[in-house]
Amino acid sequence: IIFTSLALMNIVTGVFVESALQRGREDKDTYMINHLRDLFGSMDMNRNGQISWCELEEHLDDPKLITFFKDVDIDISEARGLFELLDRDASGTIDAD
Repeated sequence: IIFTSLALMNIVTGVFVESALQRGREDKDTYMINHLRDLFGSMDMNRNGQISWCELEEHLDDPKLITFFKDVDIDISEARGLFELLDRDASGTIDAD
């Protein structure tokens, strides 16, 4: 009976921990998305809803942008490559969507 009780408590604890970890990941994702939207808004100099490479390049020394790149494990020197990947239609701009 004691062994069964311990096994059941272990399962309940595992489910609780997994749920807490999942919620933490979701919270981090939500934070990162909101932070990215704020960064996007601050980089969009002409307020047209799009960022050109020139607009992004002007903000490469912004501590908030540098921190964001570190948080997503991308070196700031790779910003041009990331911009080109996000510019799906090769228009020279990226939008928040």
